[in-house]
Amino acid sequence: MKIVALLRNTIVILVALSWTLCCGIMGMLLMLIIWNGRKVQYLNARYLWSPLLCFVCRIHVKVSGIENIDKQKAAIYIANHSSYLDILAISRITPTGLFYVGKKELGWIPILGQYMWTVGHFFVDRKNHSSAMMNMRKAAQKILNGRSIVVFAEGTRSSDGRVGKFKRGAFVIAKEGLIDIVPVAIIGAHALLPKKSFFLRSGVIEVKFGKRIPSSEIEAYNENTLADITRQKVIELMTTLQQ
Repeated sequence: MKIVALLRNTIVILVALSWTLCCGIMGMLLMLIIWNGRKVQYLNARYLWSPLLCFVCRIHVKVSGIENIDKQKAAIYIANHSSYLDILAISRITPTGLFYVGKKELGWIPILGQYMWTVGHFFVDRKNHSSAMMNMRKAAQKILNGRSIVVFAEGTRSSDGRVGKFKRGAFVIAKEGLIDIVPVAIIGAHALLPKKSFFLRSGVIEVKFGKRIPSSEIEAYNENTLADITRQKVIELMTTLQQ
């Protein structure tokens, strides 16, 4: 049975990687036709990439708080991060194109990196603070022009599923640009694919979008306090999902 499970898991991972690369190619081709990164990202992530992966991986995504997403007003979506599956879950249920802030090494991955650059995702050098902040400020300008981004503010995946300390970068640009923040809680992904594991389990991932923290409130806090407040809101959302 262990051999069968290992073989199945290997096949699923290979299919997932292959489909991800295929979607990267299709996304770049779509850009040549549509030439709108937000529309391409939405169509590709919601209707091409995530449905097949969820089917193959036998993952079901539940969503709540969808009414807190305003497709007409861009924001920074701050989510907890405990698994690679977090991106899959958000992509599957979000009714608008969202862009991600990822480590610069992702941009070096063949096809995937080119796709991310082409449609307009953002990369930061986590080892170079000044460069990372410069890129985050560039992202802020895109947000002010209508492009919402997702930031995993812990900076890396949690090893135990708990929410770590939020780094201040996203909150600096939220204050500087007076940009709304939407807290997002994800539970279930860590159990299906934890950090440092390649054994993928089937199951349910739940995503809950919290109420916006409007720019009018953001002015009242410094970035460290704002990070703590947002982290607490994410934890509260996770608690409601676990009840």
